[in-house]
Amino acid sequence: MSVEELTAALNALDEPTSGEGTHRLDEPLALMLPDGDVGALGDPRFVDWLLAHSELAPFGDGFTTRVDPAVRNVQRVIGRHAITVAGFDPAAVLPAIEARLSSSVHLSARLTDVLVYTAGGKFVRHRDTPYTRDLVGTLVVGLPIAHTGGAFVVDDGSEK
Repeated sequence: MSVEELTAALNALDEPTSGEGTHRLDEPLALMLPDGDVGALGDPRFVDWLLAHSELAPFGDGFTTRVDPAVRNVQRVIGRHAITVAGFDPAAVLPAIEARLSSSVHLSARLTDVLVYTAGGKFVRHRDTPYTRDLVGTLVVGLPIAHTGGAFVVDDGSEK
């Protein structure tokens, strides 16, 4: 299936399946780890700070959890589910998402992971595993960090 065919199939659905947008922060974004260490987006060493507090991210494989950079090569900040975010509240963007995707359903969001894709980072074709029956999607928030490259590739196994 080509990207054009995938786009046509998604566009043919009665309800939108994705959306995108930007959100201007009212204050600087900062992350506090469970041990109290803080990193701020405006700090030129922020990515280095994230990487210093990260490990290779695992992934689910059936009923087990594995680490294999050939499958998932991304760093995950240590402290999953316990990282505090200052300067951004997902609730600020949820009304726009609800209007775009599910106007009849009230959505909520919580931080699960902070991921850093460095050069060569990837996650092979996969499907996110729902944690609850109420999970309807994954909200990805990209931070405005200067970088080069980073092409997003959709691969169905026969075409890119």
